[in-house]
Amino acid sequence: MVSRKAKEIESHEIFLMGQDVWSDNMNEAEYLETCFNSEKYKRGQWWILEDTGHIVSSLIVYKFKDQSYGIGSIVTCGHERQKGYGTKLLTDVMEIYKNFGQRIFLYSDIETSFYKKFSFKNLPAQYQKYKNSVCMCFGDYGDSFDPPDYF
Repeated sequence: MVSRKAKEIESHEIFLMGQDVWSDNMNEAEYLETCFNSEKYKRGQWWILEDTGHIVSSLIVYKFKDQSYGIGSIVTCGHERQKGYGTKLLTDVMEIYKNFGQRIFLYSDIETSFYKKFSFKNLPAQYQKYKNSVCMCFGDYGDSFDPPDYF
């Protein structure tokens, strides 16, 4: 298995991995158009995990002005879920980015215990901005800062 930066030509396949989770009942063409036109997706760097030449998992990394990073859109192909691929990709990407920034953020839409295995911590209540997503941080966040908006 190999984790690497995604190539632009792989975007179609990467986007389709999350269609069952994030499409809000759009058909494939509508969902892909939304993804390809997403300003948010254009700002980040996509990473993939390949297993025997096939993309099995992906995520996106955003760099913020204060030398912190954000990780989002972590997804594994539907038929490959629960095999540890997301864990492997997140582990590899964390190993790279934790050396560059002061902290790494993510918004968890799943049970936060998954990310706590990677030493992410829930931010205190005063920093939580959304009802259905928990902002978490790897690294020190100090006493006074403004966490990034959902990315």
